[in-house]
Amino acid sequence: MLIEAPGFDPLFEKKRAHTFHKSNERVEHIFKNLCKHGHVHIQDTKTAALLCNGSLYSVVMEWLQQNRTQPLTEYAYPIIIFNLNAFQLKYVEEMVQTYITETISDIDTFFHFNKWV
Repeated sequence: MLIEAPGFDPLFEKKRAHTFHKSNERVEHIFKNLCKHGHVHIQDTKTAALLCNGSLYSVVMEWLQQNRTQPLTEYAYPIIIFNLNAFQLKYVEEMVQTYITETISDIDTFFHFNKWV
């Protein structure tokens, strides 16, 4: 749907672009707070947010277009590590893995619970 709909449905494309824009704003806000508290130095938080979200979006699109058999969630770790390294942030691998596991579990629980709503 992400691959084919933009060309056929302008309303869908408008919603996709709006969602991507809002996500960039959230990530930029996070980056500004990290800079404010001295955790990271990013000269242009807007561009950094675009790059961070763009890397995720590109992976998802490639996965969809190539009909990958592995779950999309398996890309979470390399994407997170790539971005942490790009921003020269220190991390503990086990904590990253725990974060991913907990986040995926939360998402599964949310969608399972709301499936019938």
